[in-house]
Order: sequence, then structure tokens, then C-alpha cells
Amino acid sequence: MNAVNAHGYSSANENDEELSHYHQGQLDSLCGIYAMINACRMACRSPAINKQLGSRFLFQLMIQDLEAHKELGAVLCFGTRDESHSRCLAVAEKYLLCRHGLILTVTRPLAKITKPSIAHAFKIIHQHLQKPGSSVLLDLQVIISGHWTVISKIENGWVYFADSTGMKPKPFGDFGINSAARLRRDKKVSFSKSDLLLLQVTFAEGTLKQDISCKALYKAYT
Repeated sequence: MNAVNAHGYSSANENDEELSHYHQGQLDSLCGIYAMINACRMACRSPAINKQLGSRFLFQLMIQDLEAHKELGAVLCFGTRDESHSRCLAVAEKYLLCRHGLILTVTRPLAKITKPSIAHAFKIIHQHLQKPGSSVLLDLQVIISGHWTVISKIENGWVYFADSTGMKPKPFGDFGINSAARLRRDKKVSFSKSDLLLLQVTFAEGTLKQDISCKALYKAYT
């Protein structure tokens, strides 16, 4: 009987293949947080806005909010659900207003369209990304798991991403839109109508330091 090592292999030759190491993001489910921060950064670095976010600080604010609502563990392991995602966007909204004097607007353009086509959806995204201070959040269904990402541009029938996992460009033909009755199992990636979010930041009017909603928060951001 051959001796075994600490990993249960009878000889080194039986495990010649190098162990593949995990990278950050492969075990956690923080893609929603990363996508929100990436989307805010993209919108703010538009030439018309030209603001640089304190991304690490915004990340901390979101994590603190999740912890206060006892949802940090669930988000870390299973991802951002509707309520936690909306709250983190609200955190970003307060941060952008109080620190940078920006108003964050979020819309779901496909929510009221009965049967939108992929071509129509990507046309809406392309037109939105031409606006100053714009970005796009999308919750993709990849095989059996969801993944929040940011669409950086639409070009010649291809979708490009600013993605926390390094997702490569995909052609329109890879995408499907889910309906309540049937998921697009025939497509490599799909999404629901309500999971496409258009973000836009614009400059707030007036003096923020005198704004009642920001007076208490402003001190933490200066």
C-alpha cells in the first residue's frame, strides 16, 4: 500500500496538475456592489461632469448600511436582492449629492414595454450612453447564476462591459430577455426587463451646505 500525503494523494506524480487558485470574486457575491460603484465612476468621469469618486469610501458606506440592516452576510454569500440593491443605490445617491453636488437618477426603461426586443433594448442603451453623466447597470443571468455588470458601450452589434470579473464583449445574438412565462434557455446570457437600469448624474442647483437633507451628512464627507 502506497503512503499518502496530507492531501490524500498516494504519490506526487498523481497530482502533477498545479492547483488552481481562487481569485477575489470567485467565492463572494459582491458583484452588485462593484457594479454600482463602477457605474457611478463611469457617470462621474464623463467630460461634462469630471468628478473623481472616493470609491473605497463609497464601498465602506454601502457595507455599513448592509451591516446595519443585518444583510451583509446574505449579500456577501448570495448577492444583492431587490431591497438591498435599492438601499445601496440610495447610499450612492446621498454620497454623490453631499460630497459632489450631483443628483443621481435611476430609471428602468423596459419595465413598461410589453415585449421588448434585444435590438430595441440595446438601442435604448446606446442612446442613453451618448448623454453626459450616463452609465448602465444590468443584472445578467449567466447559465444558472446572476451577475451585475456595467455596459460601457454598444458598437457594431457588440456589447462591451466595465465588469468586475473582466467579462469580454459579447454579440447581440448571445442575449435574450426573460419573460415571466419562460426563461431564455436558448441564450448564453439573459436578463429581465426590470434588471436594466439607466443611471445619470447631473449637477444639483443651490448651495448644498445649506440643504437640510445634506447638512448632517456633509460633515462626514469633508
